[in-house]
Amino acid sequence: MRERFRTFRCIFPLLPLIAGCGRLMTMSHEGTNRSFLLHIPPDHRAGMPLLVALHGGGGSASGFARYTGLTDLADEIGFIVVFPQGLNNRWYDSIHLSREPGMEWVDDTGFIAALVESVGTAHQAGPVFVMGLSNGGMFVQELLVARGDLFRGGASVISQMPTGFTGRTSNPVPVLFMNGTLDPLVPYGGGTVTLPWGETRGEVLSTAGNVQLWLDWNGIGGEPELTFLPDTDPEDGAKAVLSEWRRDGRVVVALYTIEGGGHTLPGGRQYLPTGTVGNTCRDFNGSRAIIDFFLGI
Repeated sequence: MRERFRTFRCIFPLLPLIAGCGRLMTMSHEGTNRSFLLHIPPDHRAGMPLLVALHGGGGSASGFARYTGLTDLADEIGFIVVFPQGLNNRWYDSIHLSREPGMEWVDDTGFIAALVESVGTAHQAGPVFVMGLSNGGMFVQELLVARGDLFRGGASVISQMPTGFTGRTSNPVPVLFMNGTLDPLVPYGGGTVTLPWGETRGEVLSTAGNVQLWLDWNGIGGEPELTFLPDTDPEDGAKAVLSEWRRDGRVVVALYTIEGGGHTLPGGRQYLPTGTVGNTCRDFNGSRAIIDFFLGI
């Protein structure tokens, strides 16, 4: 039997710094050493928000830090950001756990909860938020369902929840979505998730169906407020529409529909050819939009 134990305060630095990303750290959770990058702004003070940023499937903490530019935003705006590293470069959400026999012991939800407790306590953090892309974005939603008590809000980018997901959040949690209508990997209209080399990863809800779940869970109805973002780069093949559902003047559910967008973060680099992952919208900075959403809820 696999020996399991939890250590919340046992955090060790591995390397001084990963250039432009943060300090590489490790902690033991359930008998496994888990690593993460931690970035503390130079003007750190008690009560700063803490952001947990989850890479996509096949990605890494350091690669995600560079891709999103979140450490620069953390220094500019003032928040702590931690980039956890998934085992086997993925997050074991319900799709991955159902497809990989023998990995049932992985407790990524518990790992993130322990990490939030450790980092938050050590650095006197204020409200905690979580964001992720693709596999990380799907896991964000499952985290909000399982441990919505930990987070003030979440952002799920280029991802939807799997069909047949039976959980539901026990308390209202504001959430933002940012999906491309021409995403070739996680289809905007729902269906089969397909990796670039053709392997499939189960079925997901449509973006509309996924958003409706969170509208229902948050007790929100009615039509959204629409904002058509300026098409500042007509050559990128994409443009964006923001839908916002509000309560008492605050946005509770938001959706950036990237018309013509692919499996990419708006404003991010084109990490694979457009024929593989689709277009990258250049009309706005997706990471900044996520932070703006968090600061407004």
